[in-house]
Amino acid sequence: MNPLRIIQALFLLTILFLPVLAEHPIENITLIPGADFLPEGLPVNLSATIRIIPPGPTTTFVEWDELVLSTELDNPYWDIAAIADQHRVAVTPAEGQVVKIPGYLLSYNPGRQVSVSVSLMGTVPFVKEPRSFVVLSVDEQNDRGVSVYGPADNVSRTAIPSPRTQPSTTLPPTQAAVSPVVVLAALLGSLVILWWKIH
Repeated sequence: MNPLRIIQALFLLTILFLPVLAEHPIENITLIPGADFLPEGLPVNLSATIRIIPPGPTTTFVEWDELVLSTELDNPYWDIAAIADQHRVAVTPAEGQVVKIPGYLLSYNPGRQVSVSVSLMGTVPFVKEPRSFVVLSVDEQNDRGVSVYGPADNVSRTAIPSPRTQPSTTLPPTQAAVSPVVVLAALLGSLVILWWKIH
């Protein structure tokens, strides 16, 4: 057999069996309020869909990996559902800034359409100066907690400080202090007048 044909066949087999670079795009994002700059302490509601792209020809998601969702919102509350072919298969209400979805809830035959529905409520974090913060981050991690496909996908906004009411620094009126020089001058003046009258 022609050696060139063998090399071509091996190359094609390698391409077929190498896993596709999977990622988890965040789609159908609704963020209320929708501004890019959000005052600290402001309530925020986000809803989105995370599409699960199969990493290879055998499954939609590696069973022992985890889909890790995180946020920098304060007091976050999550409502999360794994969906396979428009069928809601798991619901995970949760609190806290990090939520982990086990891979077995997302692992199906690659012919299935799998996604994760996310509803998130929280408040903009307090800041001393304007800075970017993560509203939603999506990352796939292996059983050692290491990101599988590089940097996480993020939805970010900018938090800005709110004007705070400053305590009044006005002191209550106090009795004016009398200078010792003024007292001495008045005393000397009185003595001079008294001496003048006597003489």
